[in-house]
Amino acid sequence: MCTLGDLEHLDVEAAVQLARRDADRVVLVGASMGAIAVLRHASHETPDGVVTVSSPSAWQLPRTVQGGAAALLTQTSVGRWVARNTLRVRLTEQWTDASPPVVLARTVDAPLAIIHGRNDRFIKHDAANELYAASPGPRRIELVDRMGHAFVKESIPAIRGSVRWALTVPSESPTGT
Repeated sequence: MCTLGDLEHLDVEAAVQLARRDADRVVLVGASMGAIAVLRHASHETPDGVVTVSSPSAWQLPRTVQGGAAALLTQTSVGRWVARNTLRVRLTEQWTDASPPVVLARTVDAPLAIIHGRNDRFIKHDAANELYAASPGPRRIELVDRMGHAFVKESIPAIRGSVRWALTVPSESPTGT
């Protein structure tokens, strides 16, 4: 069952445990709902770094066609039926009112890189600024021109650069760049 970023942190935990078998350091990368999941995981565990891509900051859908479609898919029984039978995604029927990403960002002790597309039509890039302002650091933000939502070609250089940055930030550093 998909819980829209709430319980998916358990999937992140399982992946981190597997990764730590072969790697000394683990940087989490998540986009959109996956960004919520890695923030939620990092709010109670400390990975070596966190990279969010196209993360919302609050529980608010945009007033766009995409936002309306997301609301219909996630908040109605007909939408959940369509998601299950057409998209092969089983969505939870109950919302848990989990802490929003901006609250999670306040508790992340690991280096946090926030990447967002200036052309994201689903989640406005103001959300990235809110996450950055909430994070205690070390942190960095990158608003990418011509980038839309989530994992797209334009996001790849920013993601790679952010992972490299997270791995080079000294653990005692009080702020990032």
